[in-house]
Amino acid sequence: MSGPAPEPAPNRGAHGDPAPDDPAREAAPDSLDGVLDDIWRHLTAGAASAKHHFHLPTLCTVAADQTVQARTVVLRGADRDTRHLMCHTDRRAAKAADIARYPAATWCFWARPLKLQVRVTSHAEVHVGDAVARRQWDTSSNSSRRCYLAPHPPGEPCDAPSPNLPEGVQGRVPTEAEVAPGFDNFAVVRARVLSLDALYLHHSGHRRAGFRWTGQADDGAPVASWLQV
Repeated sequence: MSGPAPEPAPNRGAHGDPAPDDPAREAAPDSLDGVLDDIWRHLTAGAASAKHHFHLPTLCTVAADQTVQARTVVLRGADRDTRHLMCHTDRRAAKAADIARYPAATWCFWARPLKLQVRVTSHAEVHVGDAVARRQWDTSSNSSRRCYLAPHPPGEPCDAPSPNLPEGVQGRVPTEAEVAPGFDNFAVVRARVLSLDALYLHHSGHRRAGFRWTGQADDGAPVASWLQV
């Protein structure tokens, strides 16, 4: 017979992260290079793990009526060497049209246990049916690929709540052959980072730093500076 469930460790978050009020939580790095390393470490971890708080950022684009549209996306890639971030979408989705028309896209990441916010401005492109899209499709699970079998464009009005999936694949993971047609609707948003803004909140004093790239080379050093909070 099992005993009572162990109590959670004090001042620890859901995944063992420091709780927001934990005095032992690390302060921000003391150098600009350290901040930049820290940001990319979290971005890379966010793309690799669904448990990381950077896994679900907010992506903002500009619509045809000049309103800013924000939505939560899944971070699918973060490459420091080329300064690219990636997420997946349906080629018929509004954000794909927004980016095709105006490629400026802003990402906002928030890690509550760390009290760390990172804002990223970027130049985004939508990849459909090319090598970039194929690589991402090939590494996706069939349960994720199923989304792109949607018979209707995302956001299209309907008369009742709808999963927007063919009846034959609802409630189960489809086979490789069944999801194959979804590749026609699959798209990858690949965004080149133009600037990063990191804000660390801490009881001992907040800290903020900014990084901006002005050259075209992938390995170019950014213009970096501490910023007033």
